[in-house]
Amino acid sequence: MQKQLLKKMEEMTLYMIEQERRLKQQEARIQQLEQQLKIKP
Repeated sequence: MQKQLLKKMEEMTLYMIEQERRLKQQEARIQQLEQQLKIKP
């Protein structure tokens, strides 16, 4: 049981890290597109 919980926690941690990476990429892309449109935040 403990090993299963630890494995699931590891999977979820890796998933969260990947989601954070994707979010940062999306934020950078939005910023790039805003600059192309000359929109000031």
